[in-house]
Amino acid sequence: VGIDIFNIRRNNKTYSGYKHNIIGFKLRSGYEIVDDFRHISSYTLKRDKIHDIDNNTSLLIREQEGKRTNSIIGQAFQYDKLNDRLNPTDGFRIRLDLDYYGLIGDSEHFQSELKIANFYRFTDSSGFFLGSFLEAGYIASIKDVKINDRFFLNGDRLRGFKNLGVGPRDTGTGDALGGEIYYLARNELNFPLGLPDDLGLSGLVFVDVGTIYNTDGSSSSIKDETSLRATAGVGLTWISPFGPVKVFFSKPFLKENYDKKEIFRFSFGTTY
Repeated sequence: VGIDIFNIRRNNKTYSGYKHNIIGFKLRSGYEIVDDFRHISSYTLKRDKIHDIDNNTSLLIREQEGKRTNSIIGQAFQYDKLNDRLNPTDGFRIRLDLDYYGLIGDSEHFQSELKIANFYRFTDSSGFFLGSFLEAGYIASIKDVKINDRFFLNGDRLRGFKNLGVGPRDTGTGDALGGEIYYLARNELNFPLGLPDDLGLSGLVFVDVGTIYNTDGSSSSIKDETSLRATAGVGLTWISPFGPVKVFFSKPFLKENYDKKEIFRFSFGTTY
């Protein structure tokens, strides 16, 4: 049983032409149904504020300026067999989140997300292991889904692209609009570098594939494609005293001409 109190400030001016403040709380409780299989219930009440919008920002975003209240009832099911929460090398985790927006407040829709992480260690001593990740999300709208409730993909989940770099976009202004459907797959092979184990350094190669689409609004400048994006690259992992730190070098080989690409990314923490 627990409570979370949060005050989040996001500066999306670079990617989408607005700032987003979120304040609220979340009540949560969970229990183990059987070994390693848990059910979690939650209730969230939050206020979103879309503000500091420039005159040259997309009209679809300018129309959504202001404050909104969201009330969310959540149910989650998780089966966790990972051998380590921060630095797993073997096992798997499956999590399904089902959320209803609309008990009170300004939104009304159903949101679902499925996330699967699987790690396979080739031998106990070689240091080689394969990490595979599948994610998907779907929003079933009852009222129009506003930009503060849509899905976005950052550059840690689809490497080779900037934060909010793929998905529906107003090409006239360059602003990301978010989507209501996404799916992606990431695969990475981790291998030792021949350095002393106490340094905590290892290498990896990866391939990421995914897409995000389906947004409200129609205009000749709005691009909303279902086409897949894909990247490949190499990276370096350091298991620091504060958690995993990763550096990636990526090259997209499937993309749209309005996507925002990046070659180098520094990442801290887990991404699954």
